[in-house]
Amino acid sequence: MSISSNNNISSIQLNTGSNNAINEISLAANVYNLDDGVKINFLPSYFILNDKKWNLEKEGELVIRKNFTSAKNVKFSQGFQEITVETSKGIRDTTMNNLIVKLNKVNIGDFTSVFVPSLHVEGLVSGRVTMINFYGDFSIADSMKFEQLRYNGDSIGNVNLKGFYSGKTKKIYASLPLRKTINMILM
Repeated sequence: MSISSNNNISSIQLNTGSNNAINEISLAANVYNLDDGVKINFLPSYFILNDKKWNLEKEGELVIRKNFTSAKNVKFSQGFQEITVETSKGIRDTTMNNLIVKLNKVNIGDFTSVFVPSLHVEGLVSGRVTMINFYGDFSIADSMKFEQLRYNGDSIGNVNLKGFYSGKTKKIYASLPLRKTINMILM
């Protein structure tokens, strides 16, 4: 790890590797300290997960301030798989307080093996997770489509999932049309 700082700007270079699911990370960024937050300009970067190289396309930018969030050109890709981070205006207000993570045909098994190695889930996931209003009544909404979903070797098939978390009520709401699927995963 290398960090050099001058006049509220830090250049960061992180290089690491292991024999685990995350084989290698090479992350480079310039971090600008702002009065009420931070701006991160990503430089060409990548990570290798389960022997698959994910590249940061273009040079992305992420800004997190007291009442403002912005993401531009933050897109990791690996073959046909894509993970994109962007921002949008809120429905209840016109500020850019919604952070959206879009998934396109992401192999879910590569990521679950990192966070929950005992969970053997396979298939492709596409959809979006929207983190709403960071600076007020925070909530999360998602809409996902799982293709060729398998759990512990058993085929579940294609599944559509919609969910919502309300920070105000601290409740999670989900719509999953196959009750059989829920029971299979929870047992």
